Amino acid sequence: MPFSITFLFWKNLRVGERVEMHQKISRLANIIVEKSKFSSISN
Repeated sequence: MPFSITFLFWKNLRVGERVEMHQKISRLANIIVEKSKFSSISN
């Protein structure tokens, strides 16, 4: 997702939603990092 869109979306969220979204994004980022590590090891 382009950062400008994300930023505009982010500004419109309430604080509670923002925290929840941040947790989801960081969890997703961790999964992506783990998968990329795993794929680079297996290749």
